[in-house]
Amino acid sequence: MYYSSGSYEAFARPRKPEGVENKTAWLVGAGLASMASAAFMIRDGQMDGSKITILERLKLPGGALDGIEEPKKGFVVRGGREVDDHYECLWDLYRSIPSIEVEGASVLDEFYWLNKDDPNYSLQRATVEQGKDAGTGTLFTLSEQAQKELTELFLPPVSRWRASGSTRSSARSSSPATSGCTGAPCSPSRSGTRRWR
Repeated sequence: MYYSSGSYEAFARPRKPEGVENKTAWLVGAGLASMASAAFMIRDGQMDGSKITILERLKLPGGALDGIEEPKKGFVVRGGREVDDHYECLWDLYRSIPSIEVEGASVLDEFYWLNKDDPNYSLQRATVEQGKDAGTGTLFTLSEQAQKELTELFLPPVSRWRASGSTRSSARSSSPATSGCTGAPCSPSRSGTRRWR
């Protein structure tokens, strides 16, 4: 791994990888990770978008981005836009994706303008009664029981997902691609061929 300080190298375009025109990419799940991977492969890896296939089990793409049925409108992100100034990778990606609505602008430009016109941030650690400040200040203490419940919510024991009928798919399986823990077959969905700059 090579590390550098400053932004000098962030603005240099990578050289075209040798043999990239003979390669293909297959991504499982049409969520943020696959879409961002495809965008970086097109922009930085200089791979033709028609050589990238994204497999998705559901009718709507987007994963946690809440894909909608109108691709020209994009994707709606859950949870609003409370993001950090230091999401360097996200901002780098957004600056290379052209705006659908503003000619000559990028998605980063639109996001920046929106945050300047309508700032969105919160210093609250917890809320009560539909959004009122809980008055916890900078503390966010949880009882031992609450900590256990949160842990089990996000990291359920193996016995719970087995009881629910979910299965994990093996990467070594020779069966068709499946999605996540459901094991349901994925349906192929070709990515666009738009060249992002």
